[in-house]
This record gives sequence, C-alpha cells and structure tokens, in this order.
Amino acid sequence: MKAYARTRRSRQCPIRLGLAALLLGFAAPAGGQSSIVYGRFPPTTVPPPAAHFPQDDQGTRLFPGLTQASTYPLAFNGQVFYTFAAAENGFTISPMSSIEAIIAVPVGQLGGGFAIALGAGQEIGPDAQAYFWMSGPAPWLLMGCVDFGCRGFFVGTDSAYVGLRFQQSGQTYYGWVRVGAPFSAPDGGLNGGWLYDYAFETRPGVSIKAGARPVMVPVAVPIVARPGYLRLSWLSEIGKAYQVQSKPSLDAFAWTNLNFAVPATSTNTLVDLPMTGAAQFFRVVEAD
Repeated sequence: MKAYARTRRSRQCPIRLGLAALLLGFAAPAGGQSSIVYGRFPPTTVPPPAAHFPQDDQGTRLFPGLTQASTYPLAFNGQVFYTFAAAENGFTISPMSSIEAIIAVPVGQLGGGFAIALGAGQEIGPDAQAYFWMSGPAPWLLMGCVDFGCRGFFVGTDSAYVGLRFQQSGQTYYGWVRVGAPFSAPDGGLNGGWLYDYAFETRPGVSIKAGARPVMVPVAVPIVARPGYLRLSWLSEIGKAYQVQSKPSLDAFAWTNLNFAVPATSTNTLVDLPMTGAAQFFRVVEAD
C-alpha cells in the first residue's frame, strides 16, 4: 500500500500519525517524475434505477443531455484551461483561448478537426508528434457520430490520451488527459464517454510522456527518532534517487518538493524531517 505520513503538534499528544492510501488510476504509468502533478476525475455516481457502467468507477461519465450538452471543466491550479462537452453533434474538448492548445489535426475547409489519440509513452512537447498544436476557443472533436456513423481518433477507444499545452504567468507547460469513448464504433454509437485522469509537468517548457505520473514509494510507519523530528524510511534501490514531498492538507492541489533528491546508498533509506506547522502530510516518490 502506498502511504502518506502526517504530523500534527498538540498539547495532548506531541505527534499524531495517520496513513492514507493513494489511488493511482487504472492504466500502467508510462514513466514518472517528481515534478509532475497528477489528478483523477471523480467517479460517476448514479442513483437507481439509472444504469451503472464499469467505467463509472474509474472516472466522470459525460453523455449528451436530453435538451443540452453535458460539460465538464478541466482546471489546473484553480484555473480552467479546457472544457469537455458531450452533445448531439459530438464529444469535444475546447481549449479556453487562443493560448491553450491540444494535439490535433484540422479537417476540411471550414475549420475544426479531430484530437489525436495518443498511446501511453508518447512524448508531448513542442513538436506535437508530427501533428499540430491547435488552439481554442473552438471545440475539437474527440469523436462525432451522425447518420453515416462515428468518426474521430477516439472512436471505440477504452482509453487514450490527449496532448495538452497551456500557459501560466507567460510560461508554457505540457500535460495529458486520459479519455475513453467505448460506446462508439465506425457504424454508429453515442457521442460521449468518460474522463479518467490527467497530469502536467510543472517545469516550464519540459515535455511529458502520455500517462506519466509520480511513482509512489511505500513508506514505513513514521517514528520520532529524536525530539522535533519525524523519521521516514522506505525500501530503496541502490543508485536510484528519491524525492520527499509535502503539503499542508490532502485537499491542497500540488505536492511540494522538500530540499533536494535523496540518493539511495543502501536497500533501506531514511530521512529525518523537522516537524513544522500545525499539520503536514508527506510522501516519497522516485526522482527524475
């Protein structure tokens, strides 16, 4: 089990420790870096007698509404950069402005086109995998079903990746979002699907591989080895580096790297951390 360590100062109890399991998605990661922010879309909950699908437990269902499109925003650091929509005319992703973009290919003379379905491990960076970085605010089709059938690179896919490029404070960042449209086929189907998870590289200008996310390391139950310090220990691989990260609450958006990466010189690595603040959560990930 992957674990977090938590510390809290209290007059009644100098230290209180808690553990929380990390749920990591259902697709095998294509690599990992300590500088990646990773998140999951909430599972779909439907009351009986509505139909329940296995994919509902893995992410957010987005099917067309009876009178209007069903939409879902994708936000990073509290800012919405993309909007997904399932409507009569298609299942789409819309960059919010001419700054945000996705890896896509234009089709026809009237504008618009299809988002490219990337496989795990494909690099998302400046060259757009020999396709195009296409910006908003126009929607780009993941897939679309009309009378003659369904078209698009996500038709019939259980899971594939959309390459993302966005800017904050004048800096360019790359990321991915994993989407599925299994209820569609070339001969027809439903304009909609599921949103599973997403990630982005926090270092500006640095490429990310589709499916890459932080690789968690199981941490032993922390102990107080000396006054004022919490000791974390984990099984390690000699020669590999590890990064200790923290955040003040599990609701906080991103983890913060503590100091520098810790190189492993034995099969068990430990580090003593000063206990500061009212509460703090820690985890260990494999470093770059």
